[in-house]
Amino acid sequence: MSVVKGQGSVIPCTKPEKTCRKWILQAYLGRNKLTGKPEKKQRRFQGTKTEAKRALREFIAELEACEADFDQSVTFADYAKRWLERRQRDVRKGTLRKDGNRVGNLLMYLGSARMCDIDADMIAHVMDMLAAKGGVSGKPLSGSTRQGAFMTLNLVMGDAVREKLIPENPCKLVERKRRPKNDTREKDSLTLDEARMLQALLMEGEPDRHRVGVLLALNCGLSREEFTGLRWRDVDLSSRCLRVQNANTADDDELMTTKNGYRQRIVPLTAEVAGRLSSWKALQAQKLGEKGIRADDQTPVVSNPVGELMHPEAFGKWWRRYRAKIGLDGYGLHQLRHTYATILCASGTDIITASKLMGHCDTTTLARVYAHVIPEYARRAAVNVGSVLNGDAGVEPVPFLVG
Repeated sequence: MSVVKGQGSVIPCTKPEKTCRKWILQAYLGRNKLTGKPEKKQRRFQGTKTEAKRALREFIAELEACEADFDQSVTFADYAKRWLERRQRDVRKGTLRKDGNRVGNLLMYLGSARMCDIDADMIAHVMDMLAAKGGVSGKPLSGSTRQGAFMTLNLVMGDAVREKLIPENPCKLVERKRRPKNDTREKDSLTLDEARMLQALLMEGEPDRHRVGVLLALNCGLSREEFTGLRWRDVDLSSRCLRVQNANTADDDELMTTKNGYRQRIVPLTAEVAGRLSSWKALQAQKLGEKGIRADDQTPVVSNPVGELMHPEAFGKWWRRYRAKIGLDGYGLHQLRHTYATILCASGTDIITASKLMGHCDTTTLARVYAHVIPEYARRAAVNVGSVLNGDAGVEPVPFLVG
């Protein structure tokens, strides 16, 4: 927000001007320090030209009074630093790290700008600059990365409004077509042949902690943070199921509860996976016992050599070596979770159950990402209904309830 320059202008909306009763009141605020474009504030008014001129003077006085009510000295760099310091108390380290990276990119273009000068046009221009010239890395940023920066900026400016540092959040005024869009394509899942090949490798020979982790990703849809945070107390081998309730993040020093409640879930195990876990539990206890370490329900399923939590980055390094060795180079661990979801959908699991097994808050994500797979089992469901109604042999529906 800048001090009004000049007397402003009254612009007629219809001609001739003599009979016009609709006007645009326009105040000139100078040139935007970042974009160099002229900045204007406008307001619509109905009445005579004389009344419009009086309304314009009142409009300018209102703008200048608003200017006087807010601290004009605070720069984005000053406020963003304070914002990140306060944020340490409210969010996890991983979230804080992401916010810090995003703020770092924004500082390249907004650092010296006064908070009261940042408007929607300036923000849209910064998003364009991040796409064209890039951020701290020196490389142009993807739409997804810029979308993250925009989201963080929206939080920063929203807090500034609540602290009465600025009158309104300029991010809310950025036109939707000028806001960055998520352009990251969901990575492909393994092909069925690749998934079956990997499954066979995971099930052969003696089990080990690394291949057990991959087995849980492929067969249960667990993320790296989830399967490295799994303890034996979370696994019920007799009932063949496991409970996901913790996450072993790269940023935190201790085991955390899952970031969102809906990620806490119970996942069933096949007899084959349960048998493999049972074999690994006995072998792991034996190996730790040889080192004088007693395994118990608190021991991580995917532990390091001394029975403690394995750092997720350490697991990631192992996976990168292993995938190259078995011909799956380029596939990330997250794509194993993606493969699990694809198989769920393709095999006819209903979308609500599939979403719960994946730990999604609703069915939206699953429907968006796996839209190409879902129609197949929808068609299969229709065939099943037709088979029941037509009395085809071999179809035994659940009996109707009576009474």
